[in-house]
Amino acid sequence: LSMGYGIDRFYSGWFAFDCGNYYGSEHYGGCGIQRRIPYCDPKPAYASFATMTDRLNEANFESWVKTGSLTTFCLRFAGPRGKVHTLWTLRGRRPVTITLASDGEVHVTDSMNNTTIRKTKDKQVSIVTDPSVLYVTASAEIASLQVEEPIHLERPAAESAGHHPRHDPA
Repeated sequence: LSMGYGIDRFYSGWFAFDCGNYYGSEHYGGCGIQRRIPYCDPKPAYASFATMTDRLNEANFESWVKTGSLTTFCLRFAGPRGKVHTLWTLRGRRPVTITLASDGEVHVTDSMNNTTIRKTKDKQVSIVTDPSVLYVTASAEIASLQVEEPIHLERPAAESAGHHPRHDPA
């Protein structure tokens, strides 16, 4: 997102390690991508940051891609490996149909740097976005994106416990 807003220098927004376990560092500290010393084991953000660095290395932001949704996003980057599209949705899961200019392959890389290769049928392939970024590269130009209805596995209850409809005092 920062690259989409023109930011090209990323100063400390996180730390390598979580802060210590004493008052002097806890209330001033941010969060780390590894647990605090002496544990230093990586969190999922560690792999996500490495994936972003790998997929967008030497790439430049090109444009926002309209998805027709206010909660599902796509940004296009151009780099030495060609065009890279980043896709994610804010909450739940959201299917997206990608249409290419011609039939080919679509490489979809998740935030843990696992890549799956999907072959198009009639120039289309469907993927499912969630709050973790997907990095999409294709053998042909992406002509359009069609965002489908969201899938929410959790929903608020129809009526909450303790809710009593207000009665008219008259």
